[in-house]
Amino acid sequence: MRNDTNILYYTNEASEWNEALPIGNGRLGAMVFGNTKKERLALNLDELWSGFPRKCFDICIRDAIIEASDCCKNGEAFKATNIIKNALSGTSVQGYMPLGSLFIEMDNGEIASYSRSLSLENAINTTEYKTVDGNDILCESFASFPDKCIIWHTKSAKDIEYKISLISELKNTTSIIDNKIILDGECPFESPKNLREPWELNQVYSDEPSKRGVLFRAGISVISNSPLKIIDNSIVTKTSEVTVIFTSESSFNGANKHPFTEGKEYKKTVIDILNHISTKEYDDIREEHITDYSSFYKRTELDIEHDQSPELDTANRLKNSGDSNDIGLIILLYNYAKYLMISASREGSQAMNLQGIWNQDLAPAWNCNYTTNINTQMNYWPCLPFDLPEMNMPLIEKINGLCEAGKYTAKAVYGSDGFVLHYNSDLWNKTFAGGGNPRYAYWPMGSGWLCRHLYDHYMFTGDVDFLKETAYPIMIEAAKFYLENLITDPNGYYIMSPAASPELEYFEGENKCGIAYTSTMTMSIIRDLFGLCLKASKILNIKNELVCSIESILPKLLPTRVGNDGAIIEWYKEETITEPHHRHTSHLYGLYPAHEITIEKTPELIKGARKTLSDRGDPSTGWSMAWK
Repeated sequence: MRNDTNILYYTNEASEWNEALPIGNGRLGAMVFGNTKKERLALNLDELWSGFPRKCFDICIRDAIIEASDCCKNGEAFKATNIIKNALSGTSVQGYMPLGSLFIEMDNGEIASYSRSLSLENAINTTEYKTVDGNDILCESFASFPDKCIIWHTKSAKDIEYKISLISELKNTTSIIDNKIILDGECPFESPKNLREPWELNQVYSDEPSKRGVLFRAGISVISNSPLKIIDNSIVTKTSEVTVIFTSESSFNGANKHPFTEGKEYKKTVIDILNHISTKEYDDIREEHITDYSSFYKRTELDIEHDQSPELDTANRLKNSGDSNDIGLIILLYNYAKYLMISASREGSQAMNLQGIWNQDLAPAWNCNYTTNINTQMNYWPCLPFDLPEMNMPLIEKINGLCEAGKYTAKAVYGSDGFVLHYNSDLWNKTFAGGGNPRYAYWPMGSGWLCRHLYDHYMFTGDVDFLKETAYPIMIEAAKFYLENLITDPNGYYIMSPAASPELEYFEGENKCGIAYTSTMTMSIIRDLFGLCLKASKILNIKNELVCSIESILPKLLPTRVGNDGAIIEWYKEETITEPHHRHTSHLYGLYPAHEITIEKTPELIKGARKTLSDRGDPSTGWSMAWK
């Protein structure tokens, strides 16, 4: 049904990547265009990133931090901002690469009727059409977690000639092995996004082993009830039913191992997977996929009483949403979010990046990285309310890896114990600050925020072993870093100084400043983390010197305050912000995702938060509106 709350439905082919429909099994992803002449599946593998493991710069910036803090204290925030800017250096974050595209060319005549849809209930993408000469064609595609592959299957009333090929913009060679299309490729050692325009791909490849990137193999096997022909590295068959099996593996062997000199075996794995699946019946592969996927999808259901939804395709329902009372669309969006969570994050996969697992650009926006001053966290906010703790595990594994890398950064850059993480990371667990404006670049608070996800996982699952063995050790490492970097302000409060409030600036005279004596977000994250550490310590019956220090300092942290205008103060004192309607509401961390500001406990802060939201306004980027 067009208006089903479990189906995305369209009456036209995708004309560009953003109109295609996503399928995924955590590791493999594809955007399916639903084209009738030359179908395209834009492909991704979660381990295909530029770069290789790199240590951060071994330059301790503690002296610069102390100097900048003193400047802020003395009313010289612009000077402090420049001190921090000059102190920050290092390599940029790496980028998530597109694998390539699977193309299926079809000689099927003039089209009389057409529709495409994505079932969120069983994770099957369907394209149906009829030709003028009466040929009925049904195409299905899905990403199977049990079989580690992407399947494209079609069935028609009359024979159609198909030409199947695989291409990639990355450095690669293509060959035919035992009637399989095999593409062996390599990721660049540097993201093209980090180069000055204009750039060329040959700038980011090297023959030096120490500068080689992630290697990968992608493979396609075709099952047809007619003979297969090999023409120019493509497979051609004329048939009424065909199944195309795609899979891929890489040499990535962990964030600390070089993907070329220490990479894992990946070539034989692709051949083995294709050989195994080729022995199975399509209906069995499909059924196993649905059984696996639906076991997660059916755990929760959003039930809002509503009238029959309009008989429109999804694009028109979205277009009319501002002028209609289409409650079914709200349920559909809830279900789509759940679908994307299951499709992009599975046990054993990488954590979702800025675009989940779907990207077609060699130089993607923001490198498709892990932006930890809101976006990585927001990606996973629905996970536990959806009752999908398994899908949270890639993020937890990511946090564990970041903790190990972040302990090195804390020691090398700050001269501190504990775990620190700045605002951007990548496949290689980058934890240090790169260059750039301090309003976003100098933000050592990612570790504290991510610990909120660890404790939430415990709260939703009640898994004490997880709290003891995984969450608590990481939380304590993050707390150690902040404890060592707290100072007292003139009023005797403990603060972390200097600090940013991502990603906003304020005026000091005519100058824009991204650094202040401290910020409300900084203190809210530390207060939240310390409180969670004490809760966990009590549950685990742990009492030691570190816990006692946290217990002693927690009530002495600078509190969240309301300014003369009735809104929450964003920095150490009231300032004139440069962008009154800025997308970030960083100083409301205590409202959400933390639970510091509540109607029952802090009614004055609730009023301040309400005024803050009113002043910032609703219109903004999508993620910002979602946070608000």
